[in-house]
Amino acid sequence: MSTKVLLIDAVKKHRQVVRNFLEQAQPDIELVELDPAANADIDWAEYYLLIIDDQLGDQDGIEWVKQHQDDDSFPPVIFLSSAIDPNSLAASTQTDKGMNLGAEGFLFKKNLKSDKLNYYVSSALEKSGAYSTLIIEDDMFDDPEMPENSEEDITLGEDDESDGISLESTLHQISHAKALLHGYDDWPFDIKDMLAGKAKLDGYFIDKYLGKRDDVFSFAARRQKDNQSFVVKIIDRSTTQGLEPPEALIKDLKILTGLKHPNLVHWAGYKASKDYILIVQELLEGNKLSTRLKKTGATEAQAVDYMLQILSSLKVLHETKIIVGAMSPDNLLFRNTKTLVQTHLNNNYYPKNNNNPKGLKFNYQQALYMSPEMIQGLHVDHRSDLYIAGTIFFHMLAGKPPYHGTTTQDVITEHIASPVPLLPRDNHPMQPVIQRLMMKTPSQRIQSAEEVFNIIKQSYDR
Repeated sequence: MSTKVLLIDAVKKHRQVVRNFLEQAQPDIELVELDPAANADIDWAEYYLLIIDDQLGDQDGIEWVKQHQDDDSFPPVIFLSSAIDPNSLAASTQTDKGMNLGAEGFLFKKNLKSDKLNYYVSSALEKSGAYSTLIIEDDMFDDPEMPENSEEDITLGEDDESDGISLESTLHQISHAKALLHGYDDWPFDIKDMLAGKAKLDGYFIDKYLGKRDDVFSFAARRQKDNQSFVVKIIDRSTTQGLEPPEALIKDLKILTGLKHPNLVHWAGYKASKDYILIVQELLEGNKLSTRLKKTGATEAQAVDYMLQILSSLKVLHETKIIVGAMSPDNLLFRNTKTLVQTHLNNNYYPKNNNNPKGLKFNYQQALYMSPEMIQGLHVDHRSDLYIAGTIFFHMLAGKPPYHGTTTQDVITEHIASPVPLLPRDNHPMQPVIQRLMMKTPSQRIQSAEEVFNIIKQSYDR
């Protein structure tokens, strides 16, 4: 059975380019072209995916999608853009707007390549249940600036085998494509060995690429001596720049390896050199907190329970002078159905991630959970973690982040200047906690995770 994909673009020759890119690599796709001027009625249930230009003649394609996507049968979306300068502020604003609508990707026609388009199409179709075979070419090495949501948990379909495609094989190909697209020159093993199942590193078999966050690459791995599964995280030479590992990093890695706490991922070991930092962690089988919030949300009781667990992990870390720095629902994972685990360590030890005058590089999703001082490149301490915990607590209680403007800049401005938002329920017992956690000035916040923990416990138990 063919997989129907709808392409809406006002320029016929652009539609033909997309068709040419897809036909060879995705033979099972039935691409339906639509000129927006036709004003045709569309049965969204027919399509597994919508590919649409962000400008439809005199219409705004993003606003057009926003008007239609409340339809329960509306498919996943990939935006294309004809922007002349993909690095311009206008292009960045459009990208933020598109990704804020939950798009699977935002691609610029000027830089569009067959492999890049096919990667995003395959990933989107996999999520929508159409397990289309992903074609991996030898030259798929350009990083397409994959959005955060491209690393979401994979939902398995029930009828995969009936389509004649091995689900395991398909997911294996997708993980390899991610590796190829992110680049590999500075990894401490050959990517070809990984693709062939032969990659080894410091006593571990490297099985599968899992993704990248804050210049930390993650891999599923097995320990050679006993075949036990772990997550291996690597900070490679693109970040270390051949420099000796900072003393602060070594100190924190030693502390983390010795910590045992139910709400902290178990750090099984590390190796630090000029060429790479290797971190070994337990493999967690549960979902991300972000996945649970998207799928089912959190009851008030669950939100309080999860927040207490987050605070419990922060208390232990802060007592050892470790700051998480970049905490979000994406790096809080469940060990089982109830136990929430802190998995992330900030990568501020290397002065590399800079695209604003004082220091931080971030996208829309990251900006949702950042403190004002982080955004402005000011001094950051444990009270920044408490502010971020407040933003996550608000999200769990309200069903959305506290600040969620149309663009990254909107969110940044709100973190810095907007009043602390109110929870939907009048006189919510947790509003005073949110208020005190999200004060713009660190000295005005509650000053310790333990104090926040006790306040919430007392307030909620009444």
